[in-house]
Amino acid sequence: MAWLVEELDASVVVEVSQMHGGSTAAMHRVMLIDRQGHGREVVMGRYVRPEILSETPDVAEVEARARQLGTVALRAGAVRANEAVNPGSSRSACGSS
Repeated sequence: MAWLVEELDASVVVEVSQMHGGSTAAMHRVMLIDRQGHGREVVMGRYVRPEILSETPDVAEVEARARQLGTVALRAGAVRANEAVNPGSSRSACGSS
């Protein structure tokens, strides 16, 4: 998880728990402490099915871009909050909540 701490400019990961419902990825809720001492929760997808990676090697980047577009649409008022997905990191396809 050191790469995630670095990617999100956090100081430490305090908890990781498995989420249910991911069909193409194992989903995890990650609790971090940022460098100012505030708690932060992110969702991380980890691609564990080899056929997904062989069919779409750039799946993380594709999903991250979709999350970024969802965030833009949310901020522009084009969608309601419950219709948008969280923004993703281009490196990890994780979202911040």
